[in-house]
Amino acid sequence: MSTQVPASDAGKELKLLHYIYGQPNLDEIRGHPQKVIDLIHEFEKNYRFMIIGAEKGKFITKLIDEQKPKTMIELGCYVGYSAILFGDAVRRNGGERYLSLELNPEFAAIANMLVELAGLRDFVRIIVGRSDLSLHKLLTSGEVKEVELLFLDHYKPAYTTDLKICEHFGAIVPGSVLAADNVLYPGNPPYLEYVRSTVEQKREAAKAGPSQVYNTTGIAERAVQSYVEKDDVPTFRFVGNPNLVYESQLCQPEGLRDAVEVTSKIYNVGVVGYGFSAKIFHIPFVKEVPELKLYAVVQRTPKQDDDAEKDHPGVKSFRTTEEMVQDPAIDVVIITTAPDSHFALSKLALEAGKHVVCEKPFTPTTQEADELVAIAKKNNKQLAVFQNRRWDADFVTLSKLVKNGSLGRISEFETHFDRHRPEEPASDSHKWKNKVIPGGSAIYDLGTHLLDQVVHLLGLPARVTGFIGSAREANSSSYEDSFTVLLHYANGTLATAKATVVSPEDEQLRFWVRGDKGSFKKYHLDIQEDQLKAGIMPQDKGYGREPRERYGALTTIKDGKPVKEVVPTVEPPTYTEYYRKLVRALNGEGDLPASGAEAREVIRLIELARESSRTGRTLDVSPIMSALKAVDWIFPVTILMMDVKSLPDFRFFPYPVESKELLPPDDPITLNISSSWTYCGPLLTLESCKLPSSFNTWAESTINGSIMPSLFSFLTYVHDFLTRNNQSHYWLTIRASKGSDEFDIPRWHTDDLFFSPLRPPINHRRESLFSPITNLLKSTWTRPTTNQDLSTPILTSKLQTKHHEHHPALTPTPPTAQIPSTSPTPTNWKLTTTLLGPGTLFIPPATNHLARATQQAAKTAARTAHPNHICVSVRCVGCAMAAESVRERLAVELGAHGTVQASAGECVFFRVGEDEGAVHSEPRSHGDRVFVNVIPGHEADLRALMAKWGMEYPRACKTYQSLEHICHSQQNSSMASSPHGPVTLSHPTTWNFDIDRYVNPFVPAPRWHLIPKPFAYMLGYRERPPKPIGNIVIALWSLVGAFCGVALVASVSKRVPSFEARDATVIVGSFGAAAVIEFGAIDSPFAQPRNAVLSQVIACFFGVGISKLFALDPRAESYTELGGALACALTTAVMILTKTTHPPAGATALLAVTHSQTVALGWFLFPVMLLGVTLMQAAAVVINNIQRRYPLYWWTSHPLSRSRGDVEKAIQKETTSVTSHYEDSLTDVPRRLVVEHGDILVPDGILLSAEEHEVLLKISERL
Repeated sequence: MSTQVPASDAGKELKLLHYIYGQPNLDEIRGHPQKVIDLIHEFEKNYRFMIIGAEKGKFITKLIDEQKPKTMIELGCYVGYSAILFGDAVRRNGGERYLSLELNPEFAAIANMLVELAGLRDFVRIIVGRSDLSLHKLLTSGEVKEVELLFLDHYKPAYTTDLKICEHFGAIVPGSVLAADNVLYPGNPPYLEYVRSTVEQKREAAKAGPSQVYNTTGIAERAVQSYVEKDDVPTFRFVGNPNLVYESQLCQPEGLRDAVEVTSKIYNVGVVGYGFSAKIFHIPFVKEVPELKLYAVVQRTPKQDDDAEKDHPGVKSFRTTEEMVQDPAIDVVIITTAPDSHFALSKLALEAGKHVVCEKPFTPTTQEADELVAIAKKNNKQLAVFQNRRWDADFVTLSKLVKNGSLGRISEFETHFDRHRPEEPASDSHKWKNKVIPGGSAIYDLGTHLLDQVVHLLGLPARVTGFIGSAREANSSSYEDSFTVLLHYANGTLATAKATVVSPEDEQLRFWVRGDKGSFKKYHLDIQEDQLKAGIMPQDKGYGREPRERYGALTTIKDGKPVKEVVPTVEPPTYTEYYRKLVRALNGEGDLPASGAEAREVIRLIELARESSRTGRTLDVSPIMSALKAVDWIFPVTILMMDVKSLPDFRFFPYPVESKELLPPDDPITLNISSSWTYCGPLLTLESCKLPSSFNTWAESTINGSIMPSLFSFLTYVHDFLTRNNQSHYWLTIRASKGSDEFDIPRWHTDDLFFSPLRPPINHRRESLFSPITNLLKSTWTRPTTNQDLSTPILTSKLQTKHHEHHPALTPTPPTAQIPSTSPTPTNWKLTTTLLGPGTLFIPPATNHLARATQQAAKTAARTAHPNHICVSVRCVGCAMAAESVRERLAVELGAHGTVQASAGECVFFRVGEDEGAVHSEPRSHGDRVFVNVIPGHEADLRALMAKWGMEYPRACKTYQSLEHICHSQQNSSMASSPHGPVTLSHPTTWNFDIDRYVNPFVPAPRWHLIPKPFAYMLGYRERPPKPIGNIVIALWSLVGAFCGVALVASVSKRVPSFEARDATVIVGSFGAAAVIEFGAIDSPFAQPRNAVLSQVIACFFGVGISKLFALDPRAESYTELGGALACALTTAVMILTKTTHPPAGATALLAVTHSQTVALGWFLFPVMLLGVTLMQAAAVVINNIQRRYPLYWWTSHPLSRSRGDVEKAIQKETTSVTSHYEDSLTDVPRRLVVEHGDILVPDGILLSAEEHEVLLKISERL
């Protein structure tokens, strides 16, 4: 619908456009949305505009900041005020587009011009036409599938009808937010009534069918008649979806008579069962979460004192689950009944299209669990299990101690749920917990909590031993009331989960965890259940907080003696956090609080423990897949294991292999050379069993034999895995490596993240360039590689020198060179396999978190040991020593953890990043090895990665390096055709002349090592950059230098006989400006010797030449100022082309034409200036090198040509880089140098000197 203004104000919109476009500073306004908004506010002082205004605009902007919609839709654009204000906010929050609907084409045209001026033309799209027609087209075409944030500010009677259009096409989903303006003034009662009605009220109203006309009840007549034609009616007649429940709130900024109604679709919850579990553990917490609404309860037999409808007025009551799940208004079903009904009821709800939360125990068998997981996956619904004790205060406290390393490597982990109830319960008890039913014993009831906590913290064990039975003397029902389960881990950790009903203790033990650094002991169960039973609700003060007398104790060894200290129990987020996390998962913003896949693992451990107790044997956990292959429900399990949300830090997966390469071969596969092939793009097509032609070329030159059968088996599995996790693009690398002793000592590390939603800002502190020690575990200096993010964080400046990641991070801060992802959930995992040779080594999952902590400690120790180290090149010896030190330390400290390794026919899923990455190392391999690395990513992220490196997307190529390639790259590394792209003769703006391309090959590289150190020092050479000094000291040395430099030039010039004979000036005025630059701004390129000397030669040539030319004309004295301008201009242009820009030279050229005493010198100005610049440079190299460094370079910051012998020596190093065996290295690094704000990308084969490093650092910080 449109906004039409009264006739009295007609034309003001066009006046607004003229007013804004008539601003004298229009260029300063262009591209700045806020400046356009400010001008509209200024113009509005004289006219009444129908815009949302500043106060309500701030409120909607804040709403955008909270919701972060990818697409926002506006109904009613008018002149584009809100489109600019809100469109800019959506873009700032990572959105993709802003759609604004406007009926009036004149207003739309004005809005388009203002949007373009604001710089939002490519982001904001204004659609002209009726709002109902435009909405209908957007929804039916599939361009808009869901409404994320809808702003209604158009024809008031159309608010409700347009909302019903969105409802009709299913675009209003949980998480959708509506913001309606003008609901109080001029008012919109029909809309408020609709969004605030209950489901029953809307269903009753819907019985009358869709309305044929607009409902204008209570809307001001002026608002009804001024917008549309008289008797206008809706184009479409829909009743909407009366089953949707809205949470609606009136938001009225202080001092305004109008308000905004903010409405959101919430999740309706139906609870199956109304017993202890529902009343105590679910309903109180559902009511605590605003996004959840208790909508219905299934209660078979309500009683006078036990009736859900009476306890919760307004809640619907059903007698059967079948009846409840048919209600389309219900979004989430919570199953709280006995465990033997969990499977059937969960299946019923999932197949009815509901999300499900199932009480523990999940199911009595893994077969049932796997089937439910498969059904949830098939129906695209979430399946969670109520493992609420992950949020017990004592467990949260213990988790914190384990993860921060306070206990060290865990040797024993005991978790108890003991009580003293030796008497057998009454036989007539109706409680299922006392009955022998499937899933009804103590290990299913309490063991699910204890085992879930252990697995959640330590991961899955290697073996299980179980002791299950009854501790009571009288046990007529054969109910298994007690259990002890031993979980054996590969690294030696033993976890004991125990519960008994015969434990006459004053204080029952809850946790006793012992490690090599400390022991933690805790008594008493978590307090939340007792508080809930006592009527204390989650919102009550003190809920979840343990009294001091219940705190646990931590014992550590200090000075050889045990020291005991009380550890306060942390204040937990309480069980409410379970449902908060559930809502986030339903909104696609994270993982489930406890998924069905995770609960399935616990049920499997219970089954193994029961079997162990029955047979008296300790059973292996690892052959689960082998056992599952014997039954016909393997497919659901495969689906389960492919869900990355439910996977741990790493896991091995078998994939079907029919390949002789993975068996003892009759004709062994061998490698000719070490090289790799890489592909980045959409998933390859495997049906024809063909790969890109570059792969065939690479394979023929690299491999004797064929890896195709095993490679295609792996890629088929990978494609299935990625497809099931909504990934359709990847970076695939196949690396063939000849044997070496490179990894006889393991290189333990975690891989860095590729993609990140956030990018840390650059830090302009410059205390040190302790750069390359920052990513130490990626490699050692003798084997430089290119890692995932190709970053080498420079510790204090945050500058990223991306030169093969040869120094892994010693700091616990995250990498700063990640590609900012376009997705809120960028990929943080990868898949790998080994087709030939040994598999990758991993630290077992139970101690992976400890290994990460050890790794960080080693990095921190290395940094602390070298606090003043400054890296001066990418081959820094100091960094190399630190790298080897950390590598050797980790090899020793992590050796005690043990290792696990994928077998032939298995691939590895593992996570990356400092926080949850799997600690791993390349294996010891003295034979040939073929390794495959798959990094999934969203298409936009991979495109950005390729673009960052100057590569096309998609791409497939082989990687190699030859002598000619290195020689060519060395000679042309600084010779870009144009800073703006390729040069074309038809586009003069792309023309570029680079004098260094022709001169540098003839300029010898400085041989500082042949010059005595004191002289080299005074010439600016440093083994490491000087320490930073304050500007007071800089000012002092600038004062001394400028005085000495100018005085020296003047004093010597006065004593030169030939100068006196020609009455030469004692000192040319331009030397004053030169002194400022050469002593006060010594880091500037303008101050370097090449610029300081050659610029003056150029200035003398043009200055004297123009002066002589003008002297030929007797009238020249009348326009000498033109001659001076011409000389200065020519000097400037030539300095730019010769890269010798030096501002004082412009003054020299000017003086040579306009200053009579200087003009009189003629060509003798050359020796005068040459002597002066020589003396000034002599003073500069002496004074500036006392506490600073000068010059940064003598000729150029680019690498100079080297002899062929130097290049051949470089080949030995560089070939090692290209053919490195590092699994996480990348290949095909671009042959260009890229400098961005905070980032430097240095291509292979370029060795940075200290001067070059310093210059690039300064450039990057200035961008």
